[in-house]
Amino acid sequence: SVAQDKGLAFGNLTFCVLAEQRARSGSVAAGLGWVADRSGRGGLFLEGHGPDAAVVERELREGLVEMMALRPQFDFGKPDFEIVSGQASGPSCALVVAIFESRPFTSP
Repeated sequence: SVAQDKGLAFGNLTFCVLAEQRARSGSVAAGLGWVADRSGRGGLFLEGHGPDAAVVERELREGLVEMMALRPQFDFGKPDFEIVSGQASGPSCALVVAIFESRPFTSP
């Protein structure tokens, strides 16, 4: 599985950012945009969905620009994007997931 290929164990507590759009007909598109601070002090994630990949990318790009402008103390690099799209012919979902932490699940 993809999870095993990435070193994720079954049953782990997994922290992620998820973008999705569901439809029964028409087009579906969803995506994530992210940008990291060059010093390694963190970064930003943004999720989006829309009628097609071009709209999703534009909204993600504009949103990240706004978010970066509100954080002048950081030295952000170049934004990256992952966007999926398609045509729904029955129940469909465009889905993008970024896993940023996975650890063994422990009971409280």
